[in-house]
Amino acid sequence: MSVNKKLVFEACMEQQTKEVENFENRVNSLKKDMFSNTESASQGGGGNAGKMELLANYEKELTFSRMEMNQLKSLDPSIVSSVIEPGAIVMTDHLNFYISVPTDKMEINSESFIGISVKSPIYTVMKGKKKGDEFAFNETKYSILDVY
Repeated sequence: MSVNKKLVFEACMEQQTKEVENFENRVNSLKKDMFSNTESASQGGGGNAGKMELLANYEKELTFSRMEMNQLKSLDPSIVSSVIEPGAIVMTDHLNFYISVPTDKMEINSESFIGISVKSPIYTVMKGKKKGDEFAFNETKYSILDVY
């Protein structure tokens, strides 16, 4: 069964957009809290060091999320793949994958998908394989039912 790749792509974009927005909101909220004039000097002195570290971590995650968004935007869902490569949909007997960016599980037309990046360990095992091939990962054997 072929699933509309564009729908999978759009679901990934939606998840990634929410992730970017979440980190943007965290960064903005923390900056507002840190630099507000409502705190007296005695109240804000010790807590800002921890907040600065947290802010740096949020900004790092935001940068990474934006980078993943750009990677996702570089994929063309209209391209049909015959081998497992970036942008491919991989249907197996256990899980269905979208080679793009890491995502939570997505339900599309009664099929479950998970987004994985080309840096994920499972991708290195399946890269270049095609319909009918098999691969093993974490003691699970996968049969590739379709690639597109």
